[in-house]
Amino acid sequence: MNSPSPFTSTIKPSRIRELLVLVFDLDGTLVDSMAQHAEIFGTLLAADFGIPKADALDHYRQTAGEPLAVQIRKALSPTIEVTHTEIESIAAHFVAILCQQRPIPFPEVPKAIRWLKEAGFKLAVTSGGPPALVETKLRLSGLQKYFGLALGTEISRPSMVKGPAHFIIIREHFGLSVDEFKRRGAMIGDTPHDMQLAKSEGLLAIGRRGWCEAVDLLNAGADIVIKSLEDVVALLNVRPSH
Repeated sequence: MNSPSPFTSTIKPSRIRELLVLVFDLDGTLVDSMAQHAEIFGTLLAADFGIPKADALDHYRQTAGEPLAVQIRKALSPTIEVTHTEIESIAAHFVAILCQQRPIPFPEVPKAIRWLKEAGFKLAVTSGGPPALVETKLRLSGLQKYFGLALGTEISRPSMVKGPAHFIIIREHFGLSVDEFKRRGAMIGDTPHDMQLAKSEGLLAIGRRGWCEAVDLLNAGADIVIKSLEDVVALLNVRPSH
C-alpha cells in the first residue's frame, strides 16, 4: 500500500491509542458513490420540478451527508411547496435507481476494513440513506460482514436518524458508557456535516477528502484529514495481514 500522509491537528497520541469503536459514513467514505448520487438527485429534481440541474447539483453538494429527505426539502424550499408524500416519492425513486446499480468500494476499502476488523476494532456504519439501501450497498459491495452494526435513516422515526440517535444505538450495541464512547470512539466521514456530527458527540472526527476539500472538513471540526482508509490503518498502527 502507498505511504500514508494524513494531515493531523493537535491530537494527543493517547487519544489515538484508546480508540475502539470506528463509525463510518457510507457514501463517499466506503463507497465511491457521491458523484453518482449527485447526478441522480439533479436529474430527478430537474425533471419533476424544473429546477436547473446545476442548481440541484449545488444543493446536493451543500447538504451532502444529511438524510436524503432533508436534502430534497432544502433544495426545493422556499420557492417550491412540496408535501411530505411528494418528498417520499422522490426519495423512493432515487433509491430505486440506486438499487439497480452495483456499488463500488474505494479500491483500498475492502482490505483496510478487514484489517481493522481483524485488529479488534468495533466497526459500525451510519448513513443518511434509507436502511434498505444501506443494507443493499454493503451486501453487494462485500463489506457487510465486517460491520457489527449498519444503520440507515428513517425520517419518520426520530430514533433512527443519522446523528445523535444513531450514536446512542451504536454506543449501546457495543456496551460503552457515554464517557467511554466519547473517549474511545471516532467517526470517519467525507463531508462537513459528518465532522459536525462527530464533534457534537465528542468523538474524534476523521475526514476523508475527495468529495469535499480538506479545508472544508477542517473548518467543520475535523481533527484529522485523510486521503484514504490506508491512512486510518497506519494511524491506528494496525499491522496488515495478507
